[in-house]
Amino acid sequence: TDFLKVYTSYCNNYLKAITRLSSIRETNTEFNHFFEKASMDSRCDGLGFTSFLILPIQRIPRYVMLLNEMVKCTPRRHPDYTDLVMAVEKMKTVAEYVNERKRLVENLQQVLKIQEKLAGKLPENFAANPSRRFIHEGKVTHLQKNKKYYCFLFNDLLIFT
Repeated sequence: TDFLKVYTSYCNNYLKAITRLSSIRETNTEFNHFFEKASMDSRCDGLGFTSFLILPIQRIPRYVMLLNEMVKCTPRRHPDYTDLVMAVEKMKTVAEYVNERKRLVENLQQVLKIQEKLAGKLPENFAANPSRRFIHEGKVTHLQKNKKYYCFLFNDLLIFT
């Protein structure tokens, strides 16, 4: 649904937004002053702006917890019991979907970061595979040649540098 697309996008960009906000606060004293003043507003109940930014991300896990508590407190023979159990399962499915999309985006960002880092050293077709997933990176020693390499392992490719 459109809600899930927007919600997933928000979750995927949350860290980027927090990092950007921090960067702007460090470099723009006028903005930082405004930011500090706004955070002191009584309507904020002592919460900083970043506390409000995390609220949407916490919403679905809170729904799952709330619905689980409702199931625990509802007798099995109550007419709402079955619907509550189904609601818990659907919310868990939504949470899993959002988490999986977040992992995919993070993995794609990792692939792009490696691509930038190794620009000019990669095979020509490296960027051509949209299904490429990063798996692991680390140091490897070729025992017969006594040579050390740094490797990047993807689902379809192993790169030695």
